[in-house]
Amino acid sequence: MFALPKISIGEPTFFPQIRALEDDVKDISWKIGDFTEPLKISLETVVLPSIATNFAAQGRPRWKPLAVSTVFARRGRTGPILQRSGKLKGSATSKENWLVSKDLLMIDYTAIPLYGAYHQLGTKRMPARPFVLYQPEDIEAIVQIFDAWLTAITGEEWST
Repeated sequence: MFALPKISIGEPTFFPQIRALEDDVKDISWKIGDFTEPLKISLETVVLPSIATNFAAQGRPRWKPLAVSTVFARRGRTGPILQRSGKLKGSATSKENWLVSKDLLMIDYTAIPLYGAYHQLGTKRMPARPFVLYQPEDIEAIVQIFDAWLTAITGEEWST
């Protein structure tokens, strides 16, 4: 009977090509554990422009119109919804007001006017008018960003 020699990855006699592959896989797994880079790119190229478009379009889907009492009693005029001063839009589309980490992308609601949360979520007396709302094409664009990022990482490791 023929017995195969016992070989473990920790032994120096292990095939050098397999050892190199193992090292590459470790490097790749370390790099893909931190999504900061593709999340920052997604924020700047997809999320913030999409939110600006949400304000310009007055919602996607379109926000419920303002109540007559709101238009005349509080605002004194008609005009684009959620854009009386521009402060909410400016805060929501400023990348400084977003938290980006290795596995998180979210708006910092403490950095935008308090009424922004009321509009985003709605209240008992006011319908939600979500301005931070991703569209199907946004999701597709973000997936493409992650795909390109992952392709670049694997290409760096296995190009030689």
